[in-house]
Amino acid sequence: QPIDVVVVVCGLNDFKNAYQGATKTATHFRAALSDFVAAIQSHAGVECAVVLPALPVHRAPVFGGVWPLQPFLEKLAGLWDEQKRALDGDNVFVGCPSTESMLRLVGARPNDPALWAEDGVHPSMLGYRAWGTFIGDAIFSHLGTTWR
Repeated sequence: QPIDVVVVVCGLNDFKNAYQGATKTATHFRAALSDFVAAIQSHAGVECAVVLPALPVHRAPVFGGVWPLQPFLEKLAGLWDEQKRALDGDNVFVGCPSTESMLRLVGARPNDPALWAEDGVHPSMLGYRAWGTFIGDAIFSHLGTTWR
């Protein structure tokens, strides 16, 4: 069976570890991710789309709109997400869902507590369902078809 799509959720731990040294930068992340995508396509075939979703970490309620932490995290995570976008080519970069998308998908705003687990960092089941649906829509759009 051919593999059409592989979704790679990555970047959060990479940017959290950036303070550990010069080999933990966004540029190094891009090189490692490029190698990983090449390994996936070596195994699955070059026609396999590798999906690289952005991480909406800045929306996590644990940060509660704390200034300057929340805007700083959005910019910092954005550096790693930009590395994913730079690898877009034959791959698929999926940005963060907008408020309108979240309302359409599950009837909730991105900062709705129902979308987040008790730790305030990870999505809840509803949050993963919304994010997964958003990513699924992007995949099917890339493939030129619909699924719902």
